[in-house]
Amino acid sequence: MIDSGSLVLPATCARFTGRIFLEAATDSVGALDALASLVAHWERLGHPAEDAAVLAVISCMAELPRWSPSAEGPIGSIGHNTDHRPTPLALQTARRHCRGPYPIVATAEELEAVLRAGVRIAQLRFKGAAAQRRDRIHEAMEIERQFPQSLVVINDHWAEALAAGARAIHLGQEDIAEADLSAIHRAGVSLGISTHSPVEVCRALWAGASMVAVGPIFPTYAKAMPWRPQGLTNLAFWRRWVDLPLIGIGGLALDHCDAIANTGADAIAVIGAIAGTPDPERAATEFCQRWDAAQALRAPSPTLDL
Repeated sequence: MIDSGSLVLPATCARFTGRIFLEAATDSVGALDALASLVAHWERLGHPAEDAAVLAVISCMAELPRWSPSAEGPIGSIGHNTDHRPTPLALQTARRHCRGPYPIVATAEELEAVLRAGVRIAQLRFKGAAAQRRDRIHEAMEIERQFPQSLVVINDHWAEALAAGARAIHLGQEDIAEADLSAIHRAGVSLGISTHSPVEVCRALWAGASMVAVGPIFPTYAKAMPWRPQGLTNLAFWRRWVDLPLIGIGGLALDHCDAIANTGADAIAVIGAIAGTPDPERAATEFCQRWDAAQALRAPSPTLDL
């Protein structure tokens, strides 16, 4: 049993909660009662039932429960679901590149600019006409080949990304059900997944994520967000339980580099603070410098020792 008293996450509003099924470590009535009591505790703090179940298991058993796409009965023991697993290549690629500033850009020009600045990872989030999608993704892959030290992540459009030979894809929670996760993993592609709540973290692990984005850390207006801000405390909380590259996203700016680095997160994802500036290359360079300075000064985090 770990002390859950200081691990009070804000209430969240997860749109895609699925259902968490739990098996107690013992059949004793006492253990089941203890788990039920913890679920009730987290619900009183404002968490939806599925999130409360996740936090109760973490508090009681020091494990993340598995997420199930099924709505029927218990499916197995506490622990990560093994239906989808990132390949060793996908994990190696993610761990090598998912570090520091992580610009999210909308155009090839912005992508090339941030890669010139030396970022290790950048995402193309193309929202234009479907007829242009294939060309934009192929253009992004051509740019990536000019910067072999960097990884270009394609947002949402997994089929076109696989066809173009992308090494990394990012999916939102709403995209997981539509994507062919088996095809993504067979291709050895690194998979980033957005999360906004405890149950969504479990769902990302079930889907075989090799990178996990947590947000929004602070209020953001980049897109509609029905979730309360996670804050730095939540990001540090997930660093304790997610043994994958961890990305902070949402409402972040240059001055947040130190704080994000101090949570133990691997990367700081930004849109407006880099792509939204008149000079994305200069902004990305400043982020790289600030992040490197923050890493040099950062004291070892005790959360990483667990």
